[in-house]
Amino acid sequence: MAVSTISVVLSVYNGEQYLRDSVTSILRQTYQGYEFIIINDGSTDRTSEILNTYKGDPRIRVVNNPVNIGLTRSLNKAISTAQGRYIARMDVDDISLPERFQKQLEFMERSPDIGVVGTSYYDIEDDGKKMGEIILPIKDNQIRRAMTKFNPFNHSSVMIRSQALKEVGSYDEKLIYSQDYELWFRILNRYRGHNLPEKLLLKRNPKGSITVAIKRKQLYYSLMAWRMGRRHISNSIMDYRYYLRLKLMYLIPSFMIPILRNAFTRQRCRRQNRYYVVNLVP
Repeated sequence: MAVSTISVVLSVYNGEQYLRDSVTSILRQTYQGYEFIIINDGSTDRTSEILNTYKGDPRIRVVNNPVNIGLTRSLNKAISTAQGRYIARMDVDDISLPERFQKQLEFMERSPDIGVVGTSYYDIEDDGKKMGEIILPIKDNQIRRAMTKFNPFNHSSVMIRSQALKEVGSYDEKLIYSQDYELWFRILNRYRGHNLPEKLLLKRNPKGSITVAIKRKQLYYSLMAWRMGRRHISNSIMDYRYYLRLKLMYLIPSFMIPILRNAFTRQRCRRQNRYYVVNLVP
């Protein structure tokens, strides 16, 4: 079997609701020179049954973890066996639009100094209805200015140069969440980054799927990733405002977290010309 240009990595844990849509979106890509590595991370629902229906498809390789080991370790497990020159991420909730790989590959092939390329995307509801479109920072200098203020890449949309991962290492397994955010700091220490302005992903935001306890844990790991990653990029001392804001949200009572997150999101959207553009679908 010929070595694939792209290795697509997806880790799923109890993802029966959206798994088929996600996998199908990869199989329908206009560019077909890829291997698709799916880690079934100890699922107890119908995930295994759904994945069994793809047996015989030479593009797909399913690895079954006997127990749940978490996203970070599962992604590293997939990457350790990947053969492609590029690693394309995919999340089980999301849908890649057909030209995503083609456009990202063409860009990476003509831009050897780029270590990671993401895309803009559509936010969608549970049923697939579009909520809005998100245009992320595009050029490397814009991404670097944004890095210490928020994560300027959508993890599910990125394509990473395999050589970059060999040089800087894969995801840090100390991080249960925000493992991607910390990795971008390391990659951008050696390579440039870019986001395609085209919206090539549908990112699902299921309502009520994240509890306050999980949000607090996400904040903790965001703080940890920020501290670990910031040393790789030299930015203004004013960037500590972002860190202090996360720290404040982590320390406040749990019932206040949704209120402050909503307030900070509105504030960031008002400054959309500096960071990213949010257009709500009518």
